[in-house]
Amino acid sequence: MTCFELVPKSLPDGSFAASWFDDEAFLWDDDRLRKPLPIGDAWIAPSLLLARGEATPVLFNPNAIALSEGVKAELSSFPELDFLPVSVRGHGVFFVLHVTAALDLPPGSIARLAPSPSGNLVQLHAFPPTFLPPFSFFRVRHPTSSAAGRAGYVSKSVYLSEAGADCIRRVCGGLLEARPL
Repeated sequence: MTCFELVPKSLPDGSFAASWFDDEAFLWDDDRLRKPLPIGDAWIAPSLLLARGEATPVLFNPNAIALSEGVKAELSSFPELDFLPVSVRGHGVFFVLHVTAALDLPPGSIARLAPSPSGNLVQLHAFPPTFLPPFSFFRVRHPTSSAAGRAGYVSKSVYLSEAGADCIRRVCGGLLEARPL
């Protein structure tokens, strides 16, 4: 079975189809988004902004993807997704896509790990050909022996099953891409 990685869609000129959102310092990051735990009860919606231009139904930055109410509604049937509100100045409320499902790197995966002492997962190139993901949206845990693994972190990348990829293509096809691994 093919697995996919969720990425912002690039346009022919090298720009991205989705609008960029951030804080005023262009450093917005929330460490809790890199742990596979529901955080909705403790979440306080930050006030963020668009870097420029108009809001698209999907917003992104290197640390998160935010969705409009309509896109959120289309994806809300997936139990492994948590939707965390953010206020985007001048554009209303969007919802950060937080994936709460995570799994260990399956044996036979092709991946690059950072050298010791870190040992963190740097890049995942492929899952084993027989791998069947148990979730439609998921992340991969860093090895338990790595620095990030000991802290409970998961990969920054979001991975998709065929069902997750089909939904992304249908709902966000012009803004997000389900790239085959």
